[in-house]
Amino acid sequence: MLVRYLLAFAYNATGQCEHAMRVLESTGLPDSVLEETRVSADMEGFISLMNAAYGAGEIGVARALAGFWINRDHPVNIDWWQDANKACVMSVIGDHTRALESLVRIRNSPRLPWAPIMLDSICFRDYLNDPAYQETLRHLDSRRAELRERLPTTLKEFNVAL
Repeated sequence: MLVRYLLAFAYNATGQCEHAMRVLESTGLPDSVLEETRVSADMEGFISLMNAAYGAGEIGVARALAGFWINRDHPVNIDWWQDANKACVMSVIGDHTRALESLVRIRNSPRLPWAPIMLDSICFRDYLNDPAYQETLRHLDSRRAELRERLPTTLKEFNVAL
C-alpha cells in the first residue's frame, strides 16, 4: 500500500495527476479513509488523492475530499505532517491565510518534513513566491545543513563508520 502511495506522490510531483488518481483508487481510496482508516499512511494517500484531483482540474472532488479532512477529529499536533496536511487542505479550499499559517508552524516541528512534500506538493504551488513559504523553506534548509554538519560527530559518538 505504501509503495502505491509513494508512486502516486511521484506521479503528482511530475504532473501526471490522472495516473496518481488511478493508482490511489486501486488502493481503495477514498472509501478506505472515509469509512475507517486502516493505517496512518492511508491519510498520506488521501492527501495525495486530494492533490491529484486538484492538479487534474477536478476541483469539486478535491474540495469534497478537503471538506472531509477538515471535519475529521485529528490528534493533538505533534509533528510537521499534521501542519503540512492542514496547509494542503486549506490551500485546496482557497483559505490561503490558514494554509500559510500552517506552513509557518512547520518550522516548530521537532523533526524535519520530507523535502518532496514541501517542494513538490501541488497544493503548495500557489505559494512558490510567497515570502512566508520561502522563509519556511530556508529555515528547513538551514536545519538540514546544521544536521549534516553534526553528522560526523554523531556517527563517531555512536561508533558508526561509513
